[in-house]
Amino acid sequence: MFGFNFELLEENNYPDYNQLQIKTLELLNENQNIALHDRFKNILIDEFQDIDSVQMRIC
Repeated sequence: MFGFNFELLEENNYPDYNQLQIKTLELLNENQNIALHDRFKNILIDEFQDIDSVQMRIC
């Protein structure tokens, strides 16, 4: 059950959760036109105490 094949995900270009976070950060940094802070006054972050450094940079 826990022998998940991460190579299969990579071969089929399916990112895992961490890769999604990194790609989101890269996208926001590269394209200032889609910056969330320009579109929204407030953004709710649930479980703020549990975010990691990549998630903090996205905020």
